Amino acid sequence: MRATAGREAVGRACGRRPVPPGRRAADRRPPDLVVLAPRDGSGAFAGGSHPARQLLRGGIPHLYVGVVEETGVVGPLVVPGVSACGHCLVLAREDEDAAWPRLLAQLADDGPGRARTPACDAALATAVAGLAALHVQLHLDGIPPPSVDGWCEVSAADGMARRLRLKGHPDCGCLWQPAPPR
Repeated sequence: MRATAGREAVGRACGRRPVPPGRRAADRRPPDLVVLAPRDGSGAFAGGSHPARQLLRGGIPHLYVGVVEETGVVGPLVVPGVSACGHCLVLAREDEDAAWPRLLAQLADDGPGRARTPACDAALATAVAGLAALHVQLHLDGIPPPSVDGWCEVSAADGMARRLRLKGHPDCGCLWQPAPPR
C-alpha cells in the first residue's frame, strides 16, 4: 500500500528502523509530529477535527496544511499544552465572523454538481508543501516555526505569504492548566 510505503520511506529518511512484523503496535513510539493535510484542503481552515482532538489528547504535535482554490495554509502547528490548537482557530474565526461555520460547511459540501476534488493551483500546492516541510524540519530541529501560535497563508493571486497570529482561545481548554492541589 502507498501509505505503508510512504511511512517506511519517511522513517528511513529520519533514521528510524522499521518495526519488525511480529512487534505489536503498542510497542511503537508515538510520532514526533503528524501533518494533517486533508484532500479537499478545507480541513486546514476547520481546525478541531476528530483526529486532531485525538492527537491533542495524546500529546502529539500536529501541523495543519491545506490548499483551497487560490489560498494555501500552513498551520497552526499545535504543540499540545503549549500552543494554540486548531479549535482555537475555529473559535477565534467564529468570534470575528458569525457566518464562519456556514462557510466551512459550504467548503466541505460534496453535494451534487460539486467537483470531488476542488480546484487547486499546482504551483501553489508545491509552494505550500515546501513551506510545510520547512516548518516540520524546524520543529524537529527544536526551532519553533512561524506556524506555532499562528499560521501562514500563501496566495496564488499575488504570490505573497503572510503570517497571522493565533492566541489560545479562553473557551477551548487546550491550554488550561490543572488546578493546583489543595
